[in-house]
Amino acid sequence: MLSQNSMQNSPQLNEAVELLLHRVPAFAKTRSEDSSFMSHGGDDSPYLVFGDFALFFLQHLQDRGMSKENEANWLPASLQVIDQMLTSGDAELENLIQVGVLEVLDGNPDALKLVKSHLSAQGQEKFEEWIRISH
Repeated sequence: MLSQNSMQNSPQLNEAVELLLHRVPAFAKTRSEDSSFMSHGGDDSPYLVFGDFALFFLQHLQDRGMSKENEANWLPASLQVIDQMLTSGDAELENLIQVGVLEVLDGNPDALKLVKSHLSAQGQEKFEEWIRISH
């Protein structure tokens, strides 16, 4: 059953949630098991899911750092999803990453530096544009 929030989202935002959960199964699994996530229990509101994803990202970096487990498991796919959406040319998807992920990561300069260093050239431009606008 769809929540009222998910019915009001654009198809692109709903597809972004599906893409994230498919491409980063470690996040999908953690989200389904950890009731501290706001989107736990199937609330697929894009901003809730991506906000939870940013918290997952931070938690795993803080707990395990740049471990081989992180580098082999969830980190590359996470960075690819961020870059793909940030460079999609779709303003809604870009906003979802900026608000749902980058703003959450903003309190952790190391996490932002990690994200930026793994973005494509176009992704880095979009990242710098977000920095200029948001700071």
